[in-house]
Amino acid sequence: MKFLCICNAGNNRSAALATALKHLNGDYIHQDIPDSVTIEAVAIGVHRCTKDTLQYFISWADYVIVITEVQEAVEQLQQLIPPAKYIRWDIGYDRWVPKFNNELFSLAMTQAHMLKQRYVDDIEL
Repeated sequence: MKFLCICNAGNNRSAALATALKHLNGDYIHQDIPDSVTIEAVAIGVHRCTKDTLQYFISWADYVIVITEVQEAVEQLQQLIPPAKYIRWDIGYDRWVPKFNNELFSLAMTQAHMLKQRYVDDIEL
């Protein structure tokens, strides 16, 4: 079963739910890429990707869980998501600060800057 979890930025509420769903598979550490898993889950942010990207992931997913409290985004997503796939999880605005390990986040930011410089330097973010 494939779940797409969508919140505003894709970093906290949707990421927490996607992680929880993936943990339902049990031990997720494998030596090889598994041929199958019971649950796959991806987190994205409605305000951090294009409509094309949203549509790609919506078509991939069996179910789409909408977590944003922004009414305009909810209405737009309802237009894109088939009713049979649509699940609303209303837990309110994002009042939880994402917590990354400081060392890991520093390494990730260094990598992100390198990737931006190498691949998208001509694009203003």
